[in-house]
Amino acid sequence: MARKLGEILTSSHGVSEEMVNKALETQAMFGGRLGTNLIDHGVVDAELLGAALAEQHAVDEVIAEMLDGASVRALRLVPNTIAAKHGIVPLNVKDKILVAAMLDPTDLVGIDELAFATNLHIKALACPEIRLRTYLERYYKIPRPNRLVQVAHDAAQGVGGGGGLGLDDLEAPPEGALGNEDGFTPGADPLATQTIAQLQSPMASLNSGLTGLGMMPDLEITELLGVDPGQAVTPGVIRKAEEEAPAEKQEKIEAAVSELKRRRSARDEAVEAARVAAVESVEDVVRVLADSLTREDIGESLIRFFSKSFPRVAAFVVQKEQALGWHAIMPDTPFEQSRKDIRSASVSLEEPSIIQGVIQTGQYYLGELPGRASDEAYAAALGGPRPTDLLILPVQLNTQVVFALHADSMDESLGEFDMRSLRAACHAAELAMEVLLLRSRIRQLADLD
Repeated sequence: MARKLGEILTSSHGVSEEMVNKALETQAMFGGRLGTNLIDHGVVDAELLGAALAEQHAVDEVIAEMLDGASVRALRLVPNTIAAKHGIVPLNVKDKILVAAMLDPTDLVGIDELAFATNLHIKALACPEIRLRTYLERYYKIPRPNRLVQVAHDAAQGVGGGGGLGLDDLEAPPEGALGNEDGFTPGADPLATQTIAQLQSPMASLNSGLTGLGMMPDLEITELLGVDPGQAVTPGVIRKAEEEAPAEKQEKIEAAVSELKRRRSARDEAVEAARVAAVESVEDVVRVLADSLTREDIGESLIRFFSKSFPRVAAFVVQKEQALGWHAIMPDTPFEQSRKDIRSASVSLEEPSIIQGVIQTGQYYLGELPGRASDEAYAAALGGPRPTDLLILPVQLNTQVVFALHADSMDESLGEFDMRSLRAACHAAELAMEVLLLRSRIRQLADLD
């Protein structure tokens, strides 16, 4: 069993237990990788963290010069999708071996997928997240989460962070949580579970660890694609079947792939409908929050509940001097697209503004949008028409505002709504966040000898 990163740092690299525990507490509250939180607190730098990660996983570490000198051949061999999905930066190729920096050098699924795509043996090296994401952005144009940009800047300036909350934290469930790559956790959404179970027939079940058409095929499709029953259908499997199948089977394979896509789309639509139905009342959202296992569950449940009363809803997470878009529901826009759009939004908290006031005081705001430049920038970050009036409610953890819920009716007045229910839902979210923190602390205690 691999040693824990905190144990390695305290026993071999001169880091105090108090420093590690402080970073663990921040991780428990806001998520993210322990190493990134340690850098954010100014406890370690990327070099020290890289050495500790290499020791933890019993692999070689990556130094900056290796990343700077990544070969064009290696970079061209690895598709953007695989690099982004598994956190991989290819470095060089020699003697049928591809050397690659990885976010998790023990990710066997990622290593297998990389080997299949390149037809090479893989040597995985350990690399800190803050450094790897920087080079993914440089070589593959994959944007870094906003928090990592800030942490990297602070580290370069020699500034210890304050454990701010970032998008990368919110996208990753805490260790041991039940989640998958598209942010859906059936166990946290009781009313959706039955619908999902009905849709997860052998043909339509998703393998959440794989991209594209990660579905379990029925017998006819397994025969067409030349795989064993129960084997996941990955893009690589389909590509191999299309290349090797005789011409008379090509049309049947295309039809099978189209059917897989159709069934996945139907499954996603049903899941979406079930999640919307799960939060019709404040009692519903409280019940769902009671079962929430991740911050994603909490944020998504809240904005779905708010969307029952308002056409446009958005959640912003707080990170030091900025608020980052997290979740959103916009009129006539699919949920995933709304979330993608809002996650490009960043609002400065250095100038006086409505959202700055909510975050600093912990009090809600209800009224018109002032004409200050900072408030206009906030309105622009929402996308769409400038709101006539708006509501912003804070969600706090240990007296610190960790995210804020925005609601408006676009360019119309808000109309009537039940403020008491909205505030009750926010309070339930605060309690759910506290439960997540306690669960994390319990897991830490369970790891003690």
